[in-house]
Amino acid sequence: MKFSALTTIATAITAATAAPVKRVVGTVSFTDAISNMKLNLVTNDASIPVGLSNGVLTADQDPITVDFLLGDSQFMNFENTDNTKFGHIVNSGTQQALTVNSPGAAQGQNIYFSESSISDDSSQMLQYWELNADMQVRFLGAPKGAEFGQGPFTPESQNEGDGLAIALNTNTAASFVLEQQ
Repeated sequence: MKFSALTTIATAITAATAAPVKRVVGTVSFTDAISNMKLNLVTNDASIPVGLSNGVLTADQDPITVDFLLGDSQFMNFENTDNTKFGHIVNSGTQQALTVNSPGAAQGQNIYFSESSISDDSSQMLQYWELNADMQVRFLGAPKGAEFGQGPFTPESQNEGDGLAIALNTNTAASFVLEQQ
């Protein structure tokens, strides 16, 4: 009886200290950058430089310089074509990526810079953008074909003006446009 109780305890200790299952996550490969671009909020009647204030994207600030890094994420499942590219928008100086807090339901969220994730997993839903042939960018928020999410999202200034945060929304008349410096 003592032996079987000791065996049971030893088995429980061994199971509790067994090595965790290793999860294998691929990485997103980033290629060709479209470099040193200015990010503007373009509306029907204005092109407003986008900068940072209190850590979030805001209208009418000193413009930030960004790069668009073409990504190949299996998780996001979008394919780059001649007219449409997918990837990260990063600050040219810090290489931090434009990010939102919550994927899929990004409506109304502010946009900020944070460490760029290269893990090919759900972290891409916070940082993956679409760039079209007119240099307009939209936030995707979900993988292609996902049964959740409300995107793609476009920007909307919170009452256009100096230092006012830019939030994401659906079907806005505004867009983010990358322009040469």
